[in-house]
Amino acid sequence: MPVKPLLDTNYIYACLDPKDREAANLKSLLGTGHACISDVSISEWIIRQGHPQWGTLDCLREGLRLFRQHPLQRLSSPYVTLTQSDLDAATDTQCLAAIEPLHASLTKQRIDMESQFLNWMLNVALAAFCSGIAHSHAGSSASFAPQAAKFLEALIGGNQPYIKQTVEQAVRAGYATGQHDKVLSTAINDVRTVLVTLARVELGKIAGVNLSLGDIERTFDLEKFRAFVRTSAKNGDYLRFLNAVRADMKLKPGSKHEYTLRYLFHALSSPLLAGANHKKNDVNDAFVVGHLEDPQVVILTRDTKMQSALASPDLRPSMTPTDVLAALAKP
Repeated sequence: MPVKPLLDTNYIYACLDPKDREAANLKSLLGTGHACISDVSISEWIIRQGHPQWGTLDCLREGLRLFRQHPLQRLSSPYVTLTQSDLDAATDTQCLAAIEPLHASLTKQRIDMESQFLNWMLNVALAAFCSGIAHSHAGSSASFAPQAAKFLEALIGGNQPYIKQTVEQAVRAGYATGQHDKVLSTAINDVRTVLVTLARVELGKIAGVNLSLGDIERTFDLEKFRAFVRTSAKNGDYLRFLNAVRADMKLKPGSKHEYTLRYLFHALSSPLLAGANHKKNDVNDAFVVGHLEDPQVVILTRDTKMQSALASPDLRPSMTPTDVLAALAKP
């Protein structure tokens, strides 16, 4: 059964550079008729290169013409709606202004989908942090567990509109300014530090412990929050919580979201173990990884973070153009 080599978005740039270190192998791979590209990557290319203010018309058209010049198979995605007429319009456009409606439509799709998944990731992280705090007070009294559970349900459940709106506004602002991670990191940090600090104070009170002002400030800015997370993560509660969430979701083989969520669980380990910020690109990468639901698909990427995650047992290792050409050459 031949492999379907799926080029990650970063390989579009490599395919356009005749001086790229893998140029010869990429040219050979594109000529095999087996190479694939995801609508996720095509959409990202149009959004990035076709931006009305800071896009590059020549780069937009050059990248999209790859799909006409070579027999690349397009892989549709549940996260992007992109028709052939959309692709033709973007490829043949004579000015960026002509594709502004398409650019706006694709951008809205991406904002909606990225916001949903980032909101889910943030909620998992918040629940893990708050659960860890509760575990630190476990056994303080017979009534602690039920009171803590009731408080945490109110804290996280009652703040869903605030969390959702904060994430969505940050993603939208990132697309408007081009500073995706900076805007998103600031917004998510504000949510995390406020809710985690509130959880520490109130759970402490339930356990009969009143935090001093100095101790309250341990989680009230980014660096102190990260130090708190790194220290707290050592007891393993965060990862146990993450594994419990993974088990509760009961991901079904063949689900169109199965591999996307598997990848996002890997991406969550960094915020949970080091207090790192959630990244917009984690979600975009997860959309690409979602194509692993097809057992023939292997991903070619230069993203070391993605390569590391793909090497885990519940995903599938990435390959290089050299690896793929060798696999295709086997009888």
